[in-house]
Amino acid sequence: MTDPMRVVHSPRCTLEPLQAAHAEAMFAVLSDPALYEFENAPPVSVDTLRERYQRLAWRGPPDGSEGWLNWVLRVPGGDLCGVVQATVRADGCAWVAYEVASRHWRQGIGSAAVRAMLQELAGHHGVHTAVAALKAANHRSAGLLRHLGFHPGLPPECGLAIEADEIAFHLPLQPSLPHTMTIEHLFIRPPGGGPQLALASASVVAGAGIEGDRYFGAKDEPGQNLTLVEAEAIEAFQQAHGRASDYGITGRNAVTRGVRLNDLVGRTFSLGGVRCRGVELCEPCLGLGQALQGADLTPPQVVRWWAHRAGLRADVLQGGTLDVGAVLVIEPD
Repeated sequence: MTDPMRVVHSPRCTLEPLQAAHAEAMFAVLSDPALYEFENAPPVSVDTLRERYQRLAWRGPPDGSEGWLNWVLRVPGGDLCGVVQATVRADGCAWVAYEVASRHWRQGIGSAAVRAMLQELAGHHGVHTAVAALKAANHRSAGLLRHLGFHPGLPPECGLAIEADEIAFHLPLQPSLPHTMTIEHLFIRPPGGGPQLALASASVVAGAGIEGDRYFGAKDEPGQNLTLVEAEAIEAFQQAHGRASDYGITGRNAVTRGVRLNDLVGRTFSLGGVRCRGVELCEPCLGLGQALQGADLTPPQVVRWWAHRAGLRADVLQGGTLDVGAVLVIEPD
């Protein structure tokens, strides 16, 4: 009753359609006792989990009365960290749920994964209302749903019911608009150790970078022309560690929204009239660790947190003016 499942990308993780082959890795994820503070129990064995995944892979009962959509969550680096799922009814309502291993909490993964699933349900599977039911004591999940814009209670038009010790939330969905990837902030740091400057517009030169930046014309390392970082990564760090909002904390030139920069290594893309090619990940150094250390984080811990999240190095192939608000467009392979 639903269209074929697709791999779905979010800023924090990739959603892969669940398969029986995921059972072994997911058994370790789902054995986390923190997941069962409020309800349910861990899987008994890898074999029982594999059998369950084989049933779910049918994507619904024989009568076609509902659809079962399940995605495992894969974080940068390749590890699986959880699952999101939806039971899609014929009337366009869907029960939704998620589980993320506790070592990945407070990193924005759960909210990013659920948001990506909701967009996929609305745009590709005909869902108009998402509904979640949870134990009344489960304050963490309730907080995540409120953060995503869910409203308390059941939608009357769906005719659903919950248990006496449960609460429900619902969210009306709209078909997704074309996905937009943008530049939200621009920064340079002048030569000679001057303070970082926020710009509304910058002049970018092919093979050299941003005019006025300390690395303009530098040839010491690949991808020194332009550095980019995801706004979502900065927000996740600040939320996890109680830091004030500051989009310049990483020292990268451009802060993006809505694009997974790790996927742009080796890809050509444009930022307004500026054409670039992703060279390599802009991995964190000890200098970033020292800049962002605090009472709860040592410099090495900062470096570990930002590993594979600290952005992208890019070469500028065609110069021009780069403005805040510029749309990022990825060229076909």
